Amino acid sequence: FMFNTIDIITFLPYFTKFIALSIRDVLWLRIILIVAECGLFVRSSFFLDPPNYHVAFWNIVFIIVNITMAIRIMNERRPVPIPDDLKDLYENVFFRKTSKEFIAFWKKGEIINFNDDYLIRNGDRQDKLILILFGKCSVIKNEKEVATLGREKFVAEMSYLTGDPASADVKAIGKMTVICWDSKTLKRIKNNDTKMWLKIKDSLTRDLIEKLKMVQ
Repeated sequence: FMFNTIDIITFLPYFTKFIALSIRDVLWLRIILIVAECGLFVRSSFFLDPPNYHVAFWNIVFIIVNITMAIRIMNERRPVPIPDDLKDLYENVFFRKTSKEFIAFWKKGEIINFNDDYLIRNGDRQDKLILILFGKCSVIKNEKEVATLGREKFVAEMSYLTGDPASADVKAIGKMTVICWDSKTLKRIKNNDTKMWLKIKDSLTRDLIEKLKMVQ
């Protein structure tokens, strides 16, 4: 078969769209769709007689939409600097998140200080997710210390996840600093950002596994 220029200009944009459907990465999908729509715009405007300006107009609309979304995706993926005092937390606890996700989540938390105070009492229902920043705390069950937790460890996350009352006391050993995320904030993330919520649960699951290894 012999193909003229119009046939090629018609074929390539639709073939490009077909290729886009097989791409899993959303950013590349948008980029390829932009290329395809540009081809269709050129065809509608310069290779038809008479030109189909209605189709060309909608091609421009699709190009603008895809460019806007591609820029938004690139901005979301652009890394943001992690403060030096948080790098170990990001690398060891929240490494599933992008740096931008981590900073956004961090800013939703509240810093709280303790000094030989109880963080949690046996039987309390946990309405916060607590992560230790500085200092240590003692986990006390049946008046015996069963574990000591320090930086990078969550506190009573099982109680928070299950909704069951805490099964032990948790008391600060001297001065201690934690960051807390309240249940309203976490519920909002769970309802509005499933991807982020799954990354948070992944961090909690890994923390629980490490604690089980410590007990064994």
